[in-house]
Formats: sequence, structure tokens, C-alpha cells
Amino acid sequence: MTRRLLPLLLTTLLLAAACGDDGPGAAGAGAGADAATTDTTGSGGLRGMRSDQVVDVSQVTLPDATRDGEEVNFVGPPRGLLLVFFGYTSCPDVCPTTMADLRTVLADLGDDADRVEVAMVSIDPARDTPTVLSDYVGAFVDDARALRTDDDARLRYVAEAFGADYRVVDDGTGEPEVEHTGFVYAVDDQGRITLMWPHGTRPADYLHDVRLLLGAAPAGGDEEAEAPQDLEFEIPEGTGDRVQAGELVEVLPELLEVRLGDHIRIVNHDDRDHVIGPFFVAARDTMEHTFVAAGEFSGSCSAHSSGQITVVVT
Repeated sequence: MTRRLLPLLLTTLLLAAACGDDGPGAAGAGAGADAATTDTTGSGGLRGMRSDQVVDVSQVTLPDATRDGEEVNFVGPPRGLLLVFFGYTSCPDVCPTTMADLRTVLADLGDDADRVEVAMVSIDPARDTPTVLSDYVGAFVDDARALRTDDDARLRYVAEAFGADYRVVDDGTGEPEVEHTGFVYAVDDQGRITLMWPHGTRPADYLHDVRLLLGAAPAGGDEEAEAPQDLEFEIPEGTGDRVQAGELVEVLPELLEVRLGDHIRIVNHDDRDHVIGPFFVAARDTMEHTFVAAGEFSGSCSAHSSGQITVVVT
């Protein structure tokens, strides 16, 4: 079994955006409202929000109207991101503003734009026909995915997987009143939500965070960004017994220096669980992790004779 962990991934303090109406009737906080959330401003350099839980949406699918209804998973491209937004084409403010902001981000990313995809999920499929939705997203981002379903139970399931919420009600005027979560969600190539941004986030802040998540150099940098590296360590069988007996064991270095975007894989062949700093690796199990936030962590290490490890992410 393989366990994939994200560092203190953030969930859903959901911003419910009532399009054209900021009043108290906005949609509720949704399925993830009770989970702990973190505003990462000033922490690790990220400006969006992250969760204390791993939110995996890789097995969630919806038909893509731009691909003749082909079922697509919520997974980013290799070494890239899928930016997901829940909205509707008749939205007067939140949706067009958000899509325009994402278009700006892609334009400013340069060559790294090839590693970022955009998907809009319609929460008003009655009016957002496949053609209407495809034309709408294509007007902002050429290759954007237009995801929709007429099955409200399925749409509700997808929204709840992200912790999003929406409401479409008849207000008696003949025009439905629509309220929805205004977050943009960043999904990595393993289908994990790595970050999310509330409506009103500046394009410069989206761009800043996306570059960090991709492991790319900051805008205007003089040096070409180094490609993320894959690190792999194996904990041999009997390591726990050897450490306990006082042997000199150094499965991992006492100081592990990595860069944003680097990926670590620890394979535990031992019949004991091991704690490696911020990581827990169960007996006969494998742990994988992508570093998406800068910082330093020092903690115990059961696979090193010193009993300690420091992980520095830059």
C-alpha cells in the first residue's frame, strides 16, 4: 500500500459567493466547513489557503463538454496543476472575474503554462448546456475543461468532494437565484488539493503561488529554474532492531535539504513503523510526499542513530 501525504494541506473554510449579492443569503460553507483551515500568508511564501487534511479528488469524475462528454478525473497534468472552479455562465461578477484572472495567470506563466490546466464545473447545468458552457470557458482559456452533469446528486457529490457548496432556487421572477462557493482549487498530478484561493484573490497572488507549487523560479528571476528532483530512501528490514541495539544507522541524512517541488519516496521494508521527522511510514509500507511550502522542520527520526532529522525546504 502506498500513502501519499501533503504537508499540512488545507481544507475548506469555504467562501460562499452569492453572485451579485453579498448578503446573508449566501450559500452555506459546505462539507468541509468544520475542518481546520490555515491562511498561509507569510508562511512558507504561499498566499492561498491550505488544509490540515489530505483531500484526494483523483477518483472523482465528470463529463467534459469540450471533449464530447468524455469522463475526466480531477487530476493535474504530470508535474503540473489543475485549477478547478465551480460556477455558471450567467454569473454577473464572480465567475467572469475569476476566469479572466486565471487567463492572466496562464499568460504570465510563460512556458510553465503548459503544466497548468483549468476546469470550470457548472452548478447551473439547466442553462449551461454543453455548447453554452464550452463556448464560455473557451472564451477565457482555449483548452479549459467544461465539466457538467444533469444529475444533481452526482454534481452535489463532486462539490462535496472539494468541500464546495452551491444553491440554485427559483425566486419567483422566472430567473433562478444562484449562490456558490467562490474558491479556486489547485489539484496536483496525484489528484490532491494542494491549495485554494478565495474570490477576490489578485492575479499576482495566484501567479506567485502557482509558481511555487510548480517549483518554478519567481517572476523576473535571473536564473533558470532547476527541475524538481525525485528522492528515494529505503528502510531495510531490521532497521528498528539495529537502532535499538545502538548500531550506527543512517538510512536518511541527519540534515535533508530539498527544494520546492521536490518529491520524496520512503519505502519501509522493516516490520516496525518509523517516524522520519514530519513523516510517518507504517511497517512494510511506502510514503510519498511533494514539498510545496518552504520552511524548516526538526524532529525525531527512528531510522538514524542520532534519533533526529532536520528537513529544510527552500
